[in-house]
Amino acid sequence: MPEISRRKEPVPPLNIQVDSVAMPKPLDPEQREMQDVLLINPDAMVFGVFDGMGGYTQGREAAMILSESVGAKFRDRRITSYGFFRLFAMSAWTKAQKRLSPLKESADTTGVVLKIISTSRGAQAMTAWTGDSRCIAVEQDEYGRVKIMPLTEDENLAMDVFPRHDAFRHFINDALDNINTEEELWQRNNQFRSMLAAHDNADEIIEAHERLNRNRDALLHNEIMTLSDFWIMRNLTFGISSNTRARRHMPRTQRYLIQPHTVGFIVSSDCLHDNLTTPEIEEVLRSSMDDPQFPDAAAWMLSEAARKRSTQEGHFRAKPDDCAIVVVSIK
Repeated sequence: MPEISRRKEPVPPLNIQVDSVAMPKPLDPEQREMQDVLLINPDAMVFGVFDGMGGYTQGREAAMILSESVGAKFRDRRITSYGFFRLFAMSAWTKAQKRLSPLKESADTTGVVLKIISTSRGAQAMTAWTGDSRCIAVEQDEYGRVKIMPLTEDENLAMDVFPRHDAFRHFINDALDNINTEEELWQRNNQFRSMLAAHDNADEIIEAHERLNRNRDALLHNEIMTLSDFWIMRNLTFGISSNTRARRHMPRTQRYLIQPHTVGFIVSSDCLHDNLTTPEIEEVLRSSMDDPQFPDAAAWMLSEAARKRSTQEGHFRAKPDDCAIVVVSIK
């Protein structure tokens, strides 16, 4: 994923406000602990979401371990550069992986952390992540139009099919983030087939197809590659142990230069983008910005919209899940 960089403009001192919502999976008859864990430290300007995997108890324990490791590392005020951020992120992940080793092999977790720094040269948002928990920047122009920009790229079996081709990965991810019906999926699939046909290296497409069928774990060996395959595999995500003790998974990192039109960030587990499309998220954010209680209103409105969709019987995107959302506003 290429580094997101823009022309640097003067940035005034940051005024950070934050609100978060964490809700258990809807329609669950048992009152249980969530697998999603939040990390919120406004003083250090560090925010994280960790989505445990491998069963309720094991998953939550794994998420707590990564949250504690990240929280301890990122209290350090020496993190004033992207280089230090990357080193501290790798150290936090490594420490968490060691603590995970005694747990059952199925215990794992995704994770994303957002660190904001402000210096005399401007302000930056830095992210580290594994899996499909996300961080997105929220931008609003002078006309009130809201756009979101992903600062992370999901790590799952769908994205693993084209490890060296940004164009294919970006197309697949964009398509899966913006469809609401099966018909829309197949409309996008026609574009995808055209991209495959136009690619000038047939061996690479064959290799991707073989990787696709391996990732599907022999559930179905298709003669053709379709977006439906990727829709199924998008929820087969990597954790910090890569679902195996044979290979440890280091976090990916990214940085974003904060601009005057940057109004905030969202850090969330997959409940948000699984249930809502990108335009739907943007519309909820636009509505919430009219509320004097922003960002509190945004956190609640986003979580309620995601939960409502997750219980909408028969909807293409509906996926009941724990929901953890942190909304950070910058003024």
